[in-house]
Amino acid sequence: MSEPDYLQEQEATKKSLIKIFQAVRAGNVTDLAPYILYKGNDKTRSLKVLADINNPDDLAYLQRISNRIVRYGEGSDGYSFSLFYSEDDADGKWFVWETIFNKGADRKICYFRFLLVGKIIALGDIDV
Repeated sequence: MSEPDYLQEQEATKKSLIKIFQAVRAGNVTDLAPYILYKGNDKTRSLKVLADINNPDDLAYLQRISNRIVRYGEGSDGYSFSLFYSEDDADGKWFVWETIFNKGADRKICYFRFLLVGKIIALGDIDV
């Protein structure tokens, strides 16, 4: 991968993550849908398509993701993007932002993992 490609992937992934944080802060889970991959029991859809706000199970999943992100930020002094990297596995090429939520002297490190689906970089997993 060339340096310009890497920088474009890094910037596009950061923009998606910022949009996710903004939607969570606003409390609007439907605004998460364009940035979150479906992850569930339907293997034909899991990590292959975006969450569908018209599907009750997908909407519940978006709410769970929102609640999880809220918990990471609760009581924090903010967050910072620490490290960006990519890795390949059976699901495809993951773009990962290590993000740090600072809480006084403590900090919570989260790894927001994105996949490219079509032309959209969307959140597929969060590791802590």
